[in-house]
Amino acid sequence: MPPKKRRDYEATRDLVNQAAERLRKNKTTEHLADAVAYTLTDDYIAAAVYRQHNVKNPNLPIASTETERARLHQAAKAAGSTLTADAEEAFRAFVDGTFTPKQPGRKAWGTGGESQKNINVRPDKGLHDAAKAHGKALAEELGWTPTPGVVAKQYLLKKYPAPEADAGE
Repeated sequence: MPPKKRRDYEATRDLVNQAAERLRKNKTTEHLADAVAYTLTDDYIAAAVYRQHNVKNPNLPIASTETERARLHQAAKAAGSTLTADAEEAFRAFVDGTFTPKQPGRKAWGTGGESQKNINVRPDKGLHDAAKAHGKALAEELGWTPTPGVVAKQYLLKKYPAPEADAGE
């Protein structure tokens, strides 16, 4: 049974120790016991924390529909690009002032529609951080804060418009 409180460290530590001991009783799972026990060591925890905070290119999930995600991936591939490279291009354009996203609208709660899937990109952390800072700097002027995810998505949609959008122009 997991601990009642989400961050009850001591209770979790006790459960992990119990799991390791149970695994050690069975000689065929002794290596698993060592792996489980290692997750409690200061070395492992320090390495995990360091990795979490020092990732060169952290994941940036961009909300999308399945259809939109597939279309954007195909369009980028056909153009000889990747969505990560395009997101970095979006951040550069945003920071240098050649691209400013519009405030995204919200659909009414419960309107449903196509299932949501993230577009996952791993842009350079420096570009991501610059776009985030620029969005905060523009917040008062725009009346809303453009986030890196919004910047990237709107740039991708502009760069690779849906076929229906082309037909209407």
